[in-house]
Amino acid sequence: MTPRISGLVSGVLAALSLPPFHLWPLVFVALVPLAFTLAREGVTRADASWAGVGFGAGFYGLLLHWVPFTMSGIVPLGWLIGSLGVFVLVGVAGLQGVLLWELLRRRSRGSSAPVLILPAIWVTVEWFLAAAGPLAVPWTPLGLALAPAPEVASVAEWVGVRGLGLWIATVNGIFVVAARAPSARLGAGWSGVALLAFLLPSSAGTIRTATLELEALPAILVGRMTLDRTVLLDPERRDLQVSRALTRMAEDAGEAVSLMEPSLRPVVALLPEAPFGSTMDGEVEEELMKVARTLGMPLLAGAHVVGARGRENAIVLLEDSRGSRIVHGKRRLVPGVERPGLVPGEPGSVLDLGGVGLAFAVCFESAFSSDVRALRRAGADLLVNPTNDAWYSPRLPGGLSAAHHQHRAHLVLRAIETRMGAVRSPLGGELLVVAPTGRITRALPPGGEGFDLVNPSGSSVVPMYVRTGDLAGPFAALLLLGLLAGGRSRSPSGRTRDVALRAT
Repeated sequence: MTPRISGLVSGVLAALSLPPFHLWPLVFVALVPLAFTLAREGVTRADASWAGVGFGAGFYGLLLHWVPFTMSGIVPLGWLIGSLGVFVLVGVAGLQGVLLWELLRRRSRGSSAPVLILPAIWVTVEWFLAAAGPLAVPWTPLGLALAPAPEVASVAEWVGVRGLGLWIATVNGIFVVAARAPSARLGAGWSGVALLAFLLPSSAGTIRTATLELEALPAILVGRMTLDRTVLLDPERRDLQVSRALTRMAEDAGEAVSLMEPSLRPVVALLPEAPFGSTMDGEVEEELMKVARTLGMPLLAGAHVVGARGRENAIVLLEDSRGSRIVHGKRRLVPGVERPGLVPGEPGSVLDLGGVGLAFAVCFESAFSSDVRALRRAGADLLVNPTNDAWYSPRLPGGLSAAHHQHRAHLVLRAIETRMGAVRSPLGGELLVVAPTGRITRALPPGGEGFDLVNPSGSSVVPMYVRTGDLAGPFAALLLLGLLAGGRSRSPSGRTRDVALRAT
């Protein structure tokens, strides 16, 4: 297999393991073809670069094909900007290929170096992509593959999503050593080690999930709305349809709530991310306040607000007796879409309503594990995730795009990492309720309208990952620096060996 083909095969295998394909076991072997080929003699730096590009094309091409489609029409030259973003990531993968080749060529054929090299490179790159400031893209880490198997992903409670990446890449590295072993017996032994490295954490996670004690949290009314993508691009039509929908939703839910026993009534109602295209001026605020009065409870609503620094994407709390106030400003703005039109807001602290501590992650913010971890550490019991997913295109069978599936997976991993429940209020997406185990306890597909009564769960457990933070990312970076600083391995005769300098 040529380097280019091996890179493409690895990229496709890795992509198929992540949402929307959900073939998660493949992630534990996906990197093997690429690393095995780059470790062969005769492979050049150019070969390695093209192998990395092949990986990026297969991986990002399949997983992020929706980005140009989604950005088209939202911003000028949206298709081009979205495509350039994907091409940049493919280029990063090309650099990964060169780095992998450089480290592998320093080691002898029988070396176990891939066990360290693969996790060092892959997790370091994921860490930097997640920490790139306004351009951060933490969207497709290897650990995202395990979201459909929350029992297996349960080790994220201790190490976070990048710790999952370390584990996955390490198992891949052991399989590479097995494939390069000089004898079948030794290869079988290393394969057994790889299986054991997979089974032990998986078993620990399964036991943990089965024994985690959950606590019932107060009921919440979660709103969901549907708007056509073309309507989102027309502010007047958007606001008119949203106004009519909110009136219907509030009247139906208000009547149902009034018939409930007082002790069973929800403590708050939740609306999606910025359903109105207009900023929250007097008219929009009055419409939202009217919804709160009809429901007879506080209302959390997404809205664009104009502050001293500019227009923000915020979550506003509206109470009939106390007026309105901003409780969270979206800080993680989508690159190329929300900038420069919006400015980063001020993230809110934990909001205590009805005895439950609410934390907020607006749409894309659910991809940032460090932000959610900090909120859990501050005392949050429930993660609230208002979204606007109506932009996502193209749609797959079932009415969801690849982005919907990936967005869901991020929310699942945040629940596992922090062991708090999560609810999503969607505009054109899925209504979701996720337990602290990572299991989805309720899911309503796009296309509906109304307020749904949900009963989320929580947990008193404050996981190790919440207390220590992301140690896997810095560890991988330090490991990579150590590998780069280290000299080439030596043969038994004491000479430096370079197994890839010459073709056989």
